[in-house]
Amino acid sequence: GAEPAGDEGEVASFAAVPSARRPRIIFPVGNRRAALAALKLYQPQKPMARVAVGALRVLTKIGLSPAILRTRLRAKEGGETLLSLREELRRMLGDASLEVSVLLGTPGVHQKALLQAVSADGRILAYAKVGWTTSTAAMIDKEHQALSSQIVRGLSSVEVPRVLGHRVWGAGRLLVLGPPSGSEWKGGPRRIGPRHFHFLRELFQSTATEVAVDERLGEFEDRAEALRGLGLSYDAHLLKWATDTVRLRVGGLRLPHGALHGDFAPWNTLSAGDRLFVLDWEYWAPRGTPGWDYFHFVVQTSSLVGGSSGGQVIRRIEGGARAEGEALLRSL
Repeated sequence: GAEPAGDEGEVASFAAVPSARRPRIIFPVGNRRAALAALKLYQPQKPMARVAVGALRVLTKIGLSPAILRTRLRAKEGGETLLSLREELRRMLGDASLEVSVLLGTPGVHQKALLQAVSADGRILAYAKVGWTTSTAAMIDKEHQALSSQIVRGLSSVEVPRVLGHRVWGAGRLLVLGPPSGSEWKGGPRRIGPRHFHFLRELFQSTATEVAVDERLGEFEDRAEALRGLGLSYDAHLLKWATDTVRLRVGGLRLPHGALHGDFAPWNTLSAGDRLFVLDWEYWAPRGTPGWDYFHFVVQTSSLVGGSSGGQVIRRIEGGARAEGEALLRSL
């Protein structure tokens, strides 16, 4: 619902970073508070990107960002556009003057838009996720299911988003979530610590039950066949080999399984003092493999942030990370 700006029919003007062709963040031009809130929402993990965004925040604070941000998008009325989403959020939240910024996820089949609704005085009122394909709509429905469940709502070790609204939007879904309480939140820690383990233990134990390893392996064999059907023969072969190896070694055992976040990583958390806010529950599961969330956190931070190779990640898990995890678990 947005295109490079021009004069004809322009309704609202937005700045796009880093460019109009490949935007990652879009915010309204001329609204400094909304721009600052949007730039706070964007939490890049790579060092150079963090430096660039930090510099842009400083320029925005002193009023110079409009002078250097030459990329403009024009938002149009009608249909499932940015402006119609803004109007829908104004109606739902009862604020006729709120503005919206947009953070676009990593390009790909699972890319979604995250909107941030900000009041005229700069308060964050809500976040809204928009999924416009079958797969992203299903992910948003799954997050709604997670955040509406007693399992997640009953967590005491962390804070989670409140569901303010969930509805069909065009061919996709719209999920509106409340912001964290207070205003001192910042990006979550990149190193896993006791707060994370308190959360993971409470979540896992909320549904913990013993499950036969052979039963779970059947699910992975089905996934391998699905990968083969997509033409991903190497991936299917690798998963089948791993499944056969696990069955040979521990196939007859019964292991505890419990609830998982599914995409636990620093960029899906916020922190304030000793409090942790956990978001993005699109991959949650009420029954999952023990240790998966910890494993995922270590792999994501090591490879995507630290730039480690596959072998280095495995060595960290087998050595330092495992020892760290065991020590932290003993301290709980």
